[in-house]
Amino acid sequence: MKNNISKIWIVLVIAASTAWLLVTIFGDISLSISSLLLRSEPHAVIWISIVAIILGCVLPLLLSLIFVLSESRAKAHFAARKKRRVWHWTLLPAIIGSAYLLYLVERIEPVTVMPFSTTVGTLVFTMVAFWLLRQSPIQTRLTIVSICAVMILSTRFMDWNSRKPFLRDLLRLRNGMTAEQVKGIMARYTTSQDADDDRNASDTLYYRHSDGAEYNADWGKITMRGGRVVAVHFLPD
Repeated sequence: MKNNISKIWIVLVIAASTAWLLVTIFGDISLSISSLLLRSEPHAVIWISIVAIILGCVLPLLLSLIFVLSESRAKAHFAARKKRRVWHWTLLPAIIGSAYLLYLVERIEPVTVMPFSTTVGTLVFTMVAFWLLRQSPIQTRLTIVSICAVMILSTRFMDWNSRKPFLRDLLRLRNGMTAEQVKGIMARYTTSQDADDDRNASDTLYYRHSDGAEYNADWGKITMRGGRVVAVHFLPD
């Protein structure tokens, strides 16, 4: 009975992570094609985001995996085990430091909301983790990789501050959206104008996500022409 429950759990974890990865990939493709905000940002932003997620999320997970594997495979010889453990414990500052780096970067530029950042990070982790776990049973490999994949993909929705969901919503704005559609997406933010006001049909709407000192000058600029969205810009504090 326990074995059956364990197998069902493994299948569910693998299926959930695979489905989430596929949905994220297709979502990233759609976002990269249709998001007006990305048209106003240099392509380097996406590459920087991918590098940031690899260094700040994938790397600490891989280092943690190396640490656990090294401890579990320590030999019986006391001197050798002690020497290994001294070296392996030095991984902890690197794990904590690299994870904290992502947090610091996200406070300035929420890189995980950018398309392909978490998907590429997940794929990189999967390939390296499968190699590191090459001596482990296939079920163990699939389970560990699936759980970590969910963790990496989840970083997109971990909102450390109000700037991150603001950018995520700005990325959703598409060419040709009506003022009513814009209001539906940006309704929770402070605006300088009423998107329902017909006088703004060929005007510019500004949205702000926070009144706090750190982000109170963050603005989302939405340019309307003929009552339709034609451009989106993010003006950071």
